[in-house]
Amino acid sequence: MKQLETLFKKKKKMIVGLMSGTSIDGIDAVVVEVQHSGIATSIRQIAFETYKYPKYFKDFLLKNSDAKTARLNDLA
Repeated sequence: MKQLETLFKKKKKMIVGLMSGTSIDGIDAVVVEVQHSGIATSIRQIAFETYKYPKYFKDFLLKNSDAKTARLNDLA
């Protein structure tokens, strides 16, 4: 908990965010610098990139997103 307190008190933080949206086209990654907190918060984007899924992997995800075609052993 002490480490979280120390991190929270920092004036400037570098944060990495990752997400895969509903389009299932890839992983979006962003690095931002966050300064201060509350209404004084400022955010500056440092880098952004989309890493596209290969077609076979996108097909795999779509197949396993449908209850009619999903297979538990594929997901496990």
